[in-house]
Amino acid sequence: MLRQVPFTVVLLLFLPFFAQAQTQMDTTAQLREWFREANLLIENYQFDKALAELTHCYHYAPYKKAYLLKIAYCHQQLGRYRDAKIYYNEVLKQDSTHARALSAHADIATREANYQKAQEYYGALLQIDSTNSYYFKQAAYTALRRNAITAGVHYFLRAHQLNPEDLEVVDQLADIYLALGDLGTAEKLLEKGLNQDQNNIKLLRNKARIHQKMLQNEAVVATVNRIMALGDTTDYYQTILGVAYLKLDSLDQGVFHLEQVVDREKADDRTYHYLGLAYFQKDDLEQAEAYYEKAIEMGVSTKMYAYQGDLAILYDKQNQLRAAIDHYKKALDYRRNPEYLFHLAHASDRYYKDKKIGMRLYQDYLRTKHQKYRSFTTQRVEQLKEYLHFQAN
Repeated sequence: MLRQVPFTVVLLLFLPFFAQAQTQMDTTAQLREWFREANLLIENYQFDKALAELTHCYHYAPYKKAYLLKIAYCHQQLGRYRDAKIYYNEVLKQDSTHARALSAHADIATREANYQKAQEYYGALLQIDSTNSYYFKQAAYTALRRNAITAGVHYFLRAHQLNPEDLEVVDQLADIYLALGDLGTAEKLLEKGLNQDQNNIKLLRNKARIHQKMLQNEAVVATVNRIMALGDTTDYYQTILGVAYLKLDSLDQGVFHLEQVVDREKADDRTYHYLGLAYFQKDDLEQAEAYYEKAIEMGVSTKMYAYQGDLAILYDKQNQLRAAIDHYKKALDYRRNPEYLFHLAHASDRYYKDKKIGMRLYQDYLRTKHQKYRSFTTQRVEQLKEYLHFQAN
């Protein structure tokens, strides 16, 4: 017959197990509390404080992926990329296809300008999930940073196929097609995007650029005014607005917008040149001269020939022929422009007593096959030949 063991003895035998279970329950509860507190701190961008809480979690469960990911994320947000990569790699040792860890590695590589490495990580992510438009979009950005334009376009197109409503991708594709000169495709993309969000400033900016390239000045005015009404007063777009007004003969409006850019000290040489043209049309030659000279002073663009030539025209109009001739010559040094060659010939004809100078320049102009002043020039060359013939006799 079995002897009955007293309850107190049983209790004493199992007490260590009860104590251990209670300790485990307490530890689990404490871990949940530390992890909850860490997440609250992360939500409030207090990453250092979150790391202090997560350190307790890591001490008790150093291989738990949830803890490793949060610790890595905090280091990443604090710019401690070396430490972040260590913890992300611990996750990848357990699961080499872990999407969040791979994506974080790609992001860190991008921030470190290691675009080749970033591309490798996005390639791995696309191997795991070839239907993820976000991965294609990020792979596209990375390709463009590596100057791999064809690959970038391919990835953006795939991202667009998978998610046509991603307006960031629409904008990037439109930007690329604009750069390639395919205005039709860019315009179609933008129209689809603006049907989804008619106040998207990035899309409206590209739309304004298309109108500018297509010389649709009224459309430029309408689109840029809409952009500005949305609160965007970017200097570049206010400049093209001012230029569009000038081309529509709204001189005061054009001058107003261009001078606002000048007042903000954001004007480039082309802005000053257009202001010079505007004041020339307003017959304010003193102001026009000042802006032309400012354009020349700043000028480093391919338009320097026009800056010199237009200043020469201004001096020509004032009958300051010596100054006009000097600037026509400078303009022609930059570019052999037939119009400026004619004006140089005409100014030289009036300025020099030696008519051979003017005739030689007129003949140079006729050899260009330019038609605008051909009738006048042909007639004047015959007159000069006759004059020089009688002078010789």
